[in-house]
Amino acid sequence: MLPSSSQGLLLIYTIINSFNSSLTSIPNSQPRAFTSISPTTFIKQTPFTNPTMQLTSILLPALAGLATARSTPSERRQTSTPGCRLVAPTDLNFGVADLRSGTVVTKALTFPVGPTAAGPCQLVGAFSQGFPIGQGGDAFARLNVRALDGPAAGSLVGSFGPLEVANDAVVKDTVQVVNSFSCRESLAFEFAVANDADVDIDISVTFTASELGGFFVQVGDQCN
Repeated sequence: MLPSSSQGLLLIYTIINSFNSSLTSIPNSQPRAFTSISPTTFIKQTPFTNPTMQLTSILLPALAGLATARSTPSERRQTSTPGCRLVAPTDLNFGVADLRSGTVVTKALTFPVGPTAAGPCQLVGAFSQGFPIGQGGDAFARLNVRALDGPAAGSLVGSFGPLEVANDAVVKDTVQVVNSFSCRESLAFEFAVANDADVDIDISVTFTASELGGFFVQVGDQCN
């Protein structure tokens, strides 16, 4: 989660140069429609429909701020323009659930990094304030993330959340790095409700990713 503005960190309202230079193009098609997972309804948001659109209000400035906060004073004096590339998943619809009925829904996301990627690849969840999301279970809506490919295939590689949500919207700008991996042409992960406490309630997280929020892979480590 982002440190407070009093620490001098950048918030996530800066326009990133262009969609093509910072985010892998997404096919110009509408995502498939979802049916609801009772009792939670998928929150539909305007999807990416123009591969050349700018990606606004999301990630690189926040990651630059986090990197700056961790660096020494001399390192901060040598900071440069953000140079990381963002890769969105091939499927923008996201939905996971662990329901009292025994229904468990997981979600696999694939990130087409491409063959020329250099540097580490970080899986990041980034959500702007006001981003529409359905989250049932509140404090119990933490997600486990498993790798579906590569040397760690099948292993638990990190977790995310829970997000602070009110009235079906994210309460404050949130950026969280799940984990860092060696870049490959494609990275795939499975998301599932953790429910470590094994509580007997309906837990779910549903949203449609957009320029205001979702899971991304950040390519490269020169973000500060």
